Amino acid sequence: MECIPDEQINLHIYSNNIEYKSNGTKFKFHLINDNIVKSPNFNLEKMNSLEFNISFKLTSIMHNLLMKSSTFITDSNKIYLNTDNEGILAELTDKTKVNIDSYSKIISESFIGNKMENPLAFNFDLFRNISFLKTNEIEVKLNTTRGFIAFIVKDDKY
Repeated sequence: MECIPDEQINLHIYSNNIEYKSNGTKFKFHLINDNIVKSPNFNLEKMNSLEFNISFKLTSIMHNLLMKSSTFITDSNKIYLNTDNEGILAELTDKTKVNIDSYSKIISESFIGNKMENPLAFNFDLFRNISFLKTNEIEVKLNTTRGFIAFIVKDDKY
């Protein structure tokens, strides 16, 4: 909605899409059909009750550095997170393969929680999808027991 310059917005809502038309701006946003895309099979209460035992701040500067570094680590799409005496260590590699390039960087000099026994592996696309449009840092939370990661993004009033 921030792309629309008008102060008043008139949306047309149809069974499978929402449309907007004005002078110079228009869009059509298709709604998800329940028959095509099934709801994920998870319990929201269970997800909200997850406890995270490590948290740290990831700045947009460190995020950009990871993005740039990932361009030369082409044989892997994994990121390993671990605690280090210096903070949170991120490693772009694939520890299941031999003779693979890698890149390691302390991405946060401090964290809250206990040190990790073993690194946690995540798909690097999770980090590629993070947007720092209106914030300089996000909070990252880890559940090292179950291997979950949560990104808390505070963007303006959201």
